[in-house]
Amino acid sequence: MNTVEDSNYEYQIKAYLDAIRCFGENTDDYLYVYEIRKNRLWFSGNAIREKYNLLKDGKEYCSLDEWFSIVYPPDIKFLKESTVSRRWNKKNTYNINYRILDKDKNPIWVNNRGKLRFDEAGKPLVLVGRVSDVVLKQMVDPLTNLFNKTKLLEDGKNAQNSGIRGYFLLVGIDDLRKINIKYGWDYGNRIIMHVAETLNELSQGKYGVYRMDGDCLAVRLVNATKEETQNFFDEAQKILSLTCTISGGSAEFKNKKGEAENAYQYAEEALSKSKKVSKAMLQFFSEEDYKKKIADTLLLDELNQSVKNGFRGFSLCYQPQIKSSVYDLFGAEALLRYNSPSVGRQMPDRFIPMLENSGLIYPVGLWVLETALKQCAVWRKNSPKFHISVNVSYVQLKNSHITRDVLDKLYASGLPGSALTIEITESMQLQDYEHFNEIVSAWKEEGIEISVDDFGTGYSSLAYLKNLAVDEIKIDKSFVSKVYTNTYNYLLLKNMMDLADSTQIRVCCEGVEDDKELQVLEELNPFLFQGYLFSKPCEKKDFEKLFFNGDNSEYKELRKKISGIQKKNFDRFLNFKPLEVLKATEVGLWIMRIDKKAGVYEMYADETMRHVMGASDKNLSPEEYYQFWYSRINSGYYTYVLESLDRMAHDGSIVQFQYTWIHPELGDVLVRGTGARIEDSDGMVCLQGYHGMINNLVRPEFIEKAVMAESFDYDENRGMIYFHSQRSLLAGEEIHEGNFPESWINKKIVHPHFASDFRKIFIGVDKKDNFDDMELMLKTKHGDYGWFKLSARHLGLSEDEKSSLFVQLVQEDNERLVNLENMRIKDFYMASLSDSIAYAELDMECGWIQELGGLWQKLENEFEGKVDNLLQYLSDKRNECAGEDSYIGVEKEYSGEGLRKFIESETDKKTRFVIYKSIIEGNERWVKLVIHTFKDNFSGSVYALLCLKDVDERIKNEIVLKEVAEKDSLTHLLNRKSFEKHIDGYLDFAGRSGEGVYILFDIDYFKSINDKFGHLKGDEILKKNGTYSF
Repeated sequence: MNTVEDSNYEYQIKAYLDAIRCFGENTDDYLYVYEIRKNRLWFSGNAIREKYNLLKDGKEYCSLDEWFSIVYPPDIKFLKESTVSRRWNKKNTYNINYRILDKDKNPIWVNNRGKLRFDEAGKPLVLVGRVSDVVLKQMVDPLTNLFNKTKLLEDGKNAQNSGIRGYFLLVGIDDLRKINIKYGWDYGNRIIMHVAETLNELSQGKYGVYRMDGDCLAVRLVNATKEETQNFFDEAQKILSLTCTISGGSAEFKNKKGEAENAYQYAEEALSKSKKVSKAMLQFFSEEDYKKKIADTLLLDELNQSVKNGFRGFSLCYQPQIKSSVYDLFGAEALLRYNSPSVGRQMPDRFIPMLENSGLIYPVGLWVLETALKQCAVWRKNSPKFHISVNVSYVQLKNSHITRDVLDKLYASGLPGSALTIEITESMQLQDYEHFNEIVSAWKEEGIEISVDDFGTGYSSLAYLKNLAVDEIKIDKSFVSKVYTNTYNYLLLKNMMDLADSTQIRVCCEGVEDDKELQVLEELNPFLFQGYLFSKPCEKKDFEKLFFNGDNSEYKELRKKISGIQKKNFDRFLNFKPLEVLKATEVGLWIMRIDKKAGVYEMYADETMRHVMGASDKNLSPEEYYQFWYSRINSGYYTYVLESLDRMAHDGSIVQFQYTWIHPELGDVLVRGTGARIEDSDGMVCLQGYHGMINNLVRPEFIEKAVMAESFDYDENRGMIYFHSQRSLLAGEEIHEGNFPESWINKKIVHPHFASDFRKIFIGVDKKDNFDDMELMLKTKHGDYGWFKLSARHLGLSEDEKSSLFVQLVQEDNERLVNLENMRIKDFYMASLSDSIAYAELDMECGWIQELGGLWQKLENEFEGKVDNLLQYLSDKRNECAGEDSYIGVEKEYSGEGLRKFIESETDKKTRFVIYKSIIEGNERWVKLVIHTFKDNFSGSVYALLCLKDVDERIKNEIVLKEVAEKDSLTHLLNRKSFEKHIDGYLDFAGRSGEGVYILFDIDYFKSINDKFGHLKGDEILKKNGTYSF
């Protein structure tokens, strides 16, 4: 190059440099000129050298390599591949984004734009442009230094119609919110930065990485396949596994118009599904799922409109509930249906979850309840005891108004609570037992019954449900279906029903569809059936045709089906064998052959008789069987039993006799036998009959016994008693009891006052011929003492029998018990007054003081025996210490007349009290006036007991403790608990119409203040703010 050319070149370069220096003074960007021939990069002004490590030692330019030295390392490869020689477009312009490092080594996003200029020969002379670290600031996330969502969408739009394909990947950090709560925001931010760095390193400048909102980051995988996208995600998951887990959602993009927004939206949908289905995995966008979601969204909109338009489109179907065995109609379950205006009838398992998730289930549920109750009221005209069952979801139960709203609907219907059964699913009550039990208790007070639906599919036990006062369980149809082929399900159902029966919980079997299932289920004895065998859920008019309108074919067909079922079951029940009946009832048959002259006694016993005697495993001769039976008769009954057999033999009468018998395994048992004489055999008297143990039989009384009595046998030789039946009056459960009579004396079944006389009756009974009746007090089943008349006699007169007694205890009237009880109450009454400083008994009807004690006894003359004088005195004493803080729990002061009204009003409130300040013996003290009221049921007269107690020390301590408990110890302001109490009090007073404003003050950066200056400084700031604010 000659001198002229050099001079011309330098002139042109100088002109460019003068231009950027001139314009550089008016911009925050860094203007530059790059000399291609000499590899010199010139910048306007000194601003760039102040922020970046360039132009050191006063240099005015740098080389391209020096510029690359401050480029963020992960971007160098990308930048070198985009050198000026490769990035020219048709307009010879240059535009690229990358990161450079400032003096503190922080990566800063810059936008580099330039234009190529040529010399006169058409050769590239310089690149003129600007580097800006400002233009991208609004598109950079300050935490991760990644581009944000705005830049992502911009990049997507810029790439439209470029033919580039790939996958858009959204990455969500799992449980970041919990991490922030547990470890703090700083730790959470470090997690986000670690994930950002990991994705950035894996992309190697090949893919764009972006920070979205919250816990979400994005990667734009240009020209990547689905498999490469999955591998990218898996590798990131592996690297991050020790720190956190990530979920991913991905969608393919094709860079057509509008594709950027769509791909982002589709990836969001996939990420949402990933987090719902199973975290820590990648889900690819499914167009089918997306279409379903759109359809669900449209359906939800329709459901909203239906609710707003008076529940248009909703309807109820009713499925009958049938009593087992008799197959009468018990009631029906109301089932919700929905008809969409656009797509028609919808299945409940689709639209009901939508109602629950959206909260619409609450108003819809109340509509269902109201509609079902109205229909129940109509059908009760045909079936007076018709029941309606309505489902209530857990979402409804969480609403604070559910208890009242359900009761309001019930009251409006005019039905008794017993007509309504509320069904809940088994799993819901496990989540909040206490809350649920409060609701149930309120409903059950009105007679509403509670049923647990789909029982067996959750985790609750019958005992748990019993504690919740559940009335019914509905066995899920999965256990009922084909039960006749599934032994496991049969045994499971049997156990469920046995346990339900033991806890008095009603059982309904759902999903009964054929006769075989019904036949097996009938053996298990549930209370109700529900299923297609009787009817599918049907609309009101069809339900009425089936069950109430007898003149139509549908009704006749159903009655014919039910009659057929009844006949099958009846035939099955009639198919019995007599011997099996005897065995089931434990009644044994016997024949006796007796020849007294020859001393031959024989007994022939059937299998059941041998079982009853506990001799099934014995191979005995007829003589041995007789001896086995006879030798075990209780010694006191020998004469009685032999006389019964003689009467059969001589009178030809049918004789029934009852005695106690010593069973080889069970001990003393009560046995009843019936027999008669039959044709003699081989010259021997023949008797036949049956025996059975009756001590374990249940014998309900047809009418209440006029005489309440217990009876037992007593054997002094063994010190044993044996009751003839279960103990229904006396304390204890034992049928056999040893160490008698000491066992009763030690257990205080016998009142201690009568112990000595009671013991004498049962000692040396073989030496006594007669026994006098005795009146005594014995402990009853209720735990108190009752009066009984004891009668005793010998069972027989032989020497063997004289040591045994038959004893009867007849319960007498309680007149004497009442007298003793009154004496005891009087003792307790006087003991209860021992801590009172004064007391008075008042006859409010007559107006007379019946008794005075303590301080008031000294004023007996002043009161003149009149109630009004005492009450006026009490009113005056209360007024001695005036002021709002002089009383507790009383809204106004009472005169003597007012105090009388206070005592006589609300006599159903047996005990009330007033706490106030009074002058006691010259000192001001807190006292408690306790008022007990009694109303005579016969005369209607009102009596009162007034007790005055000194509670000064306790009340003063309570006041101090209350003040301490209500205030924050640091600021002396009301604490959170007191604040909530004040708010609750206001809401209770104002009701739902109450209005007000909560103002919450929060000290900014309080945690940082504590961390930086210590908790003492933080406490000082808290105290100052409390003072300034209030």
